[in-house]
This record gives sequence, C-alpha cells and structure tokens, in this order.
Amino acid sequence: IISGMWWVVVLLVCPAVAQQPVSRSVFTGRYGSTVEEHRRFGRDVGETFAVNIALTLTASRQSGTLSIIMPFIRTAAGQSNYTVMLETHNTTFPHYVAEIVGMAEGAGVSFDDLFSLNLGESLSIIADPYRAVEQRAVEHCSDYTLWPYNAHNEDGGMGDMNTSYWVDVEIDGANFSALVYCGQLPSSGFGWNSNAMAFTLNYVTPHDVDVHGMGRNFISRDLLRANDMADAVRRVTTAHPHATGHNYQLMSFREKLLTNIEAAPRGLFKVTPFDSKTPASFHANSYIHIKLPQYESESSKHRLARAATLPVPETPVQMLSVLGDQADEVQPIFHDTGSDDRGDQSGLITLTTVLFDMANGTVTEYYGNPKHLQIMNGWRL
Repeated sequence: IISGMWWVVVLLVCPAVAQQPVSRSVFTGRYGSTVEEHRRFGRDVGETFAVNIALTLTASRQSGTLSIIMPFIRTAAGQSNYTVMLETHNTTFPHYVAEIVGMAEGAGVSFDDLFSLNLGESLSIIADPYRAVEQRAVEHCSDYTLWPYNAHNEDGGMGDMNTSYWVDVEIDGANFSALVYCGQLPSSGFGWNSNAMAFTLNYVTPHDVDVHGMGRNFISRDLLRANDMADAVRRVTTAHPHATGHNYQLMSFREKLLTNIEAAPRGLFKVTPFDSKTPASFHANSYIHIKLPQYESESSKHRLARAATLPVPETPVQMLSVLGDQADEVQPIFHDTGSDDRGDQSGLITLTTVLFDMANGTVTEYYGNPKHLQIMNGWRL
C-alpha cells in the first residue's frame, strides 16, 4: 500500500437523505517494468473483474459508445481510423496497450472492444458526432479548487454504481492508488502515486479529434508515473498530443503545488497555477479557460450556472457544501439515488466525493452528500 489509510469509518446512523450504495473491491499486486509485466497486471485485473468487465461491454454495445464505434470500425473509413490510433498508441504507450491486451485475455473478452472503450470519446465522435454527444452515458465530474485544497465529485452512470474498484499496486518500481472503472485503464477517475502526485479529472468534449493524438485514458494512466509537478504538467501538455481533450487538477503534496490544466487536440492547452492569492474556481465539463468549439451538456451548463450563484468558498467545508448542492433539481451539482424522483434529468449518480488537503497531507472520501461531512475513508500522502 503506497499511502497509509488512516481511517475507515462506517456510519450506521445518518441524516434522512438518499445515499448511494458503496461497495468497492480493492485490487493489489506487485509487478515489474517490462511490457510482459504490464500485460500480467492487465491479465490479473481482467480475471479478477471479468464479470463486471463483461457487463460493462454489454451495456456499452447496447446503448453506449461501443454501439457507435463497433459498426463504424467495420467500415473502410472506420477501420483506417482505428488502425492509425492503435498503431499510434502502441508506439507511444506499448506498456499501457499491453495492459489492455492482458485485461482482455484475463476477462475473456475482445481486445478491440476494450481498446475502443478506452478510446470511446475519440472514436465515437469521429464516427457520428451527433450520436456520440446525445448517447454519451456520463460526463465526469465537478471540482472546486482553492489552494491548498481541491474537492472533487466523481460522477458516473447508474451502471457504474458498485462496479468501479480501487487499485493499489507497485509497478515500474513505483506505486500508485486510483479509482478505476471496469474495462478501463487506471484512471479515468482520480488517483495518486508514491511521489505524492495526485490528480482529478473532468470530461470535456471539443469538436475536433486528432487521430494521431493520445486518448485521455492513456494520458491519465501516464500521469500515475509523474515524479513532480513539472513532470506531470509535461505529460499532460507537451509530451503527447491529445486525441480529444481533458481537464486536469494536478496536486504535488511534496511541493505544495496545485495546477489546473485544460487540454485540447493539436497541442492546445492552458495551464492555470493556483496559490494563496488565486480565487477559488469551480470546474465542470466545459472548457472555461480555452475558447474553442465544444459540445456542452445541459448538466455542465446548469452546474456552472448554479455554482456561480453561490458564495465563493473560503474553506474546505464551504467547498464541500457547494459540491453537495441540489437546489437545481433538474440538473443538480450532486446526484444521489433520490435525484430522479426530484426531477434530475442528467442520468448521473455521484459515486463519491473526495477532498485533497495539501495543508495536512490528506485525502478524505465522504459517504453520501459531502455537505454532511460523513467520512468514509482517508489516506495520508
């Protein structure tokens, strides 16, 4: 275990509010640095979570990104795009492609399906931009940043409830911990490594796609190897071009540095460092620092608009209160199991909320609505 878990609290008496179920498996292991060792890591993950990986792929083929991608890659144009992206990723990140190969072997599923799942945004937008935007199952997530803190809502689809897992492994001579969605590389959620480098992510959707760029899952997987803030920024910005785009909150607990990055295809990015003089900033699933054509969901628009009406937080508790806000019942910031009954149209569920506290060197996970401050897990980095 790379960072000491310093509390685990199970709360049996809770306020009368709808809570989402929490049931998360933990995957641990130790692996070497070779491509074959990365393949073994993937194979072990695939064997362990074979049932949920198969369920994830079935759901995606029926109504998710794979329902758009798989018919497309059977066409000449689709096969050409798929081949270019596979060759590009295999050249740049052979170890991570090997993890997907191993995962497919361990779970007994198709490599093409898993690789396409990990490039879901890129390939689906190339195939059919309108359907890709209309059918995207979920947009991840919401963050409030106020140095030296970052609070994060991890939103997912209903199908992600109780199917994500926690990974805590040693590989390449280093360690990382991360929240992982079945069938995907670590991590399209959030995580940190033994260099005390942490990150959270927000989905964004530019119109443009660069088939020679890297998928966001591969770049965030690479972030788990970052040595320090400068190295993390390099991996997100200049080291590898993005196929689509992403928003990153990067935190160096050792250096006490906090940075927001918006990245887009063809080398476009904006780095926004935070310090004690930087105002608090709310980020959802829209570019707010880069001006470019983008697909913005109603959920993201509503969350940004609602956050703008609330007092700007000055403390972590106030940040968590904003992330727990449900005043906009049609598209709330926080989504729980009762949101649909109140009129929530987003189709989202907030799987968990975490607070990164660089002042005290801790990461805290909250059960249910974070405004109630019910601690579920905690780690010291």
